[in-house]
Amino acid sequence: NDASAGTLLFLQFVGSALGAVFTGLDRVRALAIGYVLVALSTVAMSFATMHAPFAAFFFYGLGLGMAMTATSLLITDRSGDESAARLEGLNFIWSVGATSGPILFLPFLHNRDVRGLFLLLSTLSLLLLAWVLFAERHEQPVRSTKRQAAAPGARGILFAFVVLAMCSVGVEAALSGWLTTYSHRAGLNSLAGSALATSLFWFGEMLSRLAFSTRLLA
Repeated sequence: NDASAGTLLFLQFVGSALGAVFTGLDRVRALAIGYVLVALSTVAMSFATMHAPFAAFFFYGLGLGMAMTATSLLITDRSGDESAARLEGLNFIWSVGATSGPILFLPFLHNRDVRGLFLLLSTLSLLLLAWVLFAERHEQPVRSTKRQAAAPGARGILFAFVVLAMCSVGVEAALSGWLTTYSHRAGLNSLAGSALATSLFWFGEMLSRLAFSTRLLA
């Protein structure tokens, strides 16, 4: 029902927010822990009983939050003055995945048993974990540095951007999480139509990020 679905989404994004907080200065360790949590939680979803998915969704969000935050911070650490453009490029790649995901995973959704989808996600997470352990293990943790306190005016501007970012991500999460349900209730009874609606939403974001990253790289 809607209440249970909303609780699952809430737990996922609470976990994701905490994962961003827990990332720390050792980006590679955070990446490894994140992918381990994603792999374990998706396996748990595959064999979960009625109430177990609530815990699994929380740890899935926690792992995803750590992995995504650590990835962004690694890009920032390695890009220097080009970090803004590199991050926009990374956001574009994530949008490509979000756009293609609903269509690529559609064959799994035609069956009532979606165990194969969760096991596929777990396998992909383990492959990423292996890449982190073998290709990124020599990355040194970032040392903490003292920063000068921001001026009062700059703090106000920063607070405004934080509020705008929170609202933007909140709208994005709500739409992407509920768009399939909305599509069904609006008359799109086929899974393909609902998947296409979600893909079109992410396709719009992908185009905007592509345009902005192109301007930054110019």
